[in-house]
Amino acid sequence: MYRFQWNCWALVGLLVLAGESIAGCVMTGSAAAITKSVDTIDYPALNRLLMTGDSETRRRHLPAEIAALQDSPASASASVRAHLLLALARAEIASGDADAAIRTLKRFPLNQARAPEALLLLATLEAQRGEPAIAVQWFLRLADQFPDDARAVEGLLDAATLVDSSRLLLLERARSSADQGLQLAKQWQAQSMAPGFPDLEADVPLPDVLWRFARAALTDPAFIAATQSGQESRHQLGCLLAQEEARRGFLEKNPRLLSDLAETVATLDRQLADAQQDFRQREKDFLSIAEAWHRCNDQKNDCADLRQQHDQLGREMTGWRNRIATLQAKRNFLKNEQQALPLRWQRTHTASQQHLQVLHWNEKGARRIMRELLQQELRRAVDEWEALSAKAHFQLAVAQEQFLPEKTAHGGIPTKASE
Repeated sequence: MYRFQWNCWALVGLLVLAGESIAGCVMTGSAAAITKSVDTIDYPALNRLLMTGDSETRRRHLPAEIAALQDSPASASASVRAHLLLALARAEIASGDADAAIRTLKRFPLNQARAPEALLLLATLEAQRGEPAIAVQWFLRLADQFPDDARAVEGLLDAATLVDSSRLLLLERARSSADQGLQLAKQWQAQSMAPGFPDLEADVPLPDVLWRFARAALTDPAFIAATQSGQESRHQLGCLLAQEEARRGFLEKNPRLLSDLAETVATLDRQLADAQQDFRQREKDFLSIAEAWHRCNDQKNDCADLRQQHDQLGREMTGWRNRIATLQAKRNFLKNEQQALPLRWQRTHTASQQHLQVLHWNEKGARRIMRELLQQELRRAVDEWEALSAKAHFQLAVAQEQFLPEKTAHGGIPTKASE
């Protein structure tokens, strides 16, 4: 009896809470999606400063903002500081102070995303002020530090125009880097066509090389929103699938739950019938004692024993009424649950399956948006690297014809003399 009741209440609790599981998964995902980190950077004020058309105003105020970010606890302080350093250098260039811009650019951290831009600008400034050897060193550092960046190839091509002694070596390196970059861009373009691209796992960071080829797509608000939506859908999918598995496992490990519920209801029916029969018998006894007590009172005899029996039976009658009411309430509740549980389980299972389907659609939609944005940007990257490769090949061919006329004449394109 107690085993039956225990299993029945366990089953009722499991299936009553099952309806709340979907909401629990959704709330968990939503809470994760709306969590924001505390940031102390005043972005509106910085944006107003950067948007001002007066380079002198930017040059005057940016150093203080950069210094304030040096020890800032904000998570984005390093990248914002790098952005401001580049803005300060451009303001100094606009003010005609190339030396100050060079000093600023030398402070630029090379672990930031815009480091290739800073190095290219630094080398260009050195070349403009008549320091070709120093400029070439910065161009080479750009190529060494960021070999997969198109600006590194552009830097090598620019460096080749500054020195005659190593022009062919620089152009050959530029051609090799451009060809490698083109090949890598084509590989990523082909990979973007594969099923399951891109991977939405939150703990799998995207490769650095993909950031170099497709930064515009990866920083697109639509891509960021799709990434968050896809990861939230995956989280909710995992949550719901785990709960579905837990419910199935519980029922498989407790195959007698439904039969125990039926047996418990039948047992309560028998107990209720026995209690009602006992109550009716005690009620007869109570009425008999009450009648005898009233006759005794009419004859003015000593009726203390009859009164005591009358009061005792009255208290027992009250206890039996309470017991019958309790049994009746238990029996009615479990009988209703016996009839409602199959339908409740079906409704919960159907709602869970429908929500799983919606989440699958959301995850596929998010992946489709991300894939299309990446494919579009990777196509642009391939076009850019093809043009850069052609430019490197052309400039190398021109230099070879200039510096190696005999090789060109006898091994390359025929000259008029050889014809």
